[in-house]
Amino acid sequence: MEKQLTIEDIMIVSLQSLKEIKLKLAQQDEAIKTLASKIETSSADYFTIAGYASIRGTKVDISQVNRLELKAMRLSQDYGIMTGKVTDMDLGDFNTYHLDILDEVFDDR
Repeated sequence: MEKQLTIEDIMIVSLQSLKEIKLKLAQQDEAIKTLASKIETSSADYFTIAGYASIRGTKVDISQVNRLELKAMRLSQDYGIMTGKVTDMDLGDFNTYHLDILDEVFDDR
């Protein structure tokens, strides 16, 4: 025969559930703050060569990426436009270039 829960038991279970929910919400809030700070500190106008190629629906192999990287770096220096960096946990660091530079690099291919 199962023991029936008392009102106190129900309140304890409810409060424990509420505590778990509040903890998860706090963790999610922290994750959202972290993502927001990353978005604010990285410009939406900068892309990697591979990322920009993907947006354009263009396939590039590693030799093309290397050639395009050199051209993008040279143009960025010529025009005085800063480059950026992004880090992939598995693949390492990648240079990013302003959209205007990438437009020119890919249009001249």
